[in-house]
Amino acid sequence: MQNEVLEFYKFQSKIYDLTRWSFLFGREKLIREIHNIKKEANILEIGCGTGKNISELLNLNSNYNVNGLDLSADMIDVAKKKFEGNSNVQLLNDDFFQMDSLIKYDVIIFSYMLSMVGDLKEDFFIKAKSLLSTDGIIAVVDYHQSKLDWYIEFMLSKNVELNSNTLDLLNQYFTPLQMKISKAYLGIWTYQMFIGH
Repeated sequence: MQNEVLEFYKFQSKIYDLTRWSFLFGREKLIREIHNIKKEANILEIGCGTGKNISELLNLNSNYNVNGLDLSADMIDVAKKKFEGNSNVQLLNDDFFQMDSLIKYDVIIFSYMLSMVGDLKEDFFIKAKSLLSTDGIIAVVDYHQSKLDWYIEFMLSKNVELNSNTLDLLNQYFTPLQMKISKAYLGIWTYQMFIGH
């Protein structure tokens, strides 16, 4: 499945920023809430894509140090063009599970990527916990669920699983500071936001 996803993003990297605003809701709010909690931070975003969230973070505070990680070389290539010459941004085409756990981060962001990792969600949270500083926070925004079978099937065809167990798992590993479920397009689906330590 990983190869399918990487192949999918070869084309998507070219249109990602033009299209995702129409359905990846809650990203800007998540970034604002991170800024409200952490005025200075060493930040890691897993699945950073084309760097949209990194741009928003730096608009709020140009002194943030941000590391972006993505398995798609095509997405990272697009992101690198945005931050060329910015020493506060490091972008890597690499595997999260290979990261050195001796390095600690004040914020770890998962934005619309956990719905694509299937049963590995819990492994992601365990790894994230090992990478957080003592007062660090995890920040998540993603799809939650849908009551419409046709939409669930459609999203599965795009390698996206609408599954409401993400919040349950987050609550097992982190203490929530903020947690909210919101409707999208009059409830065709819901999306979730979680910030915790």
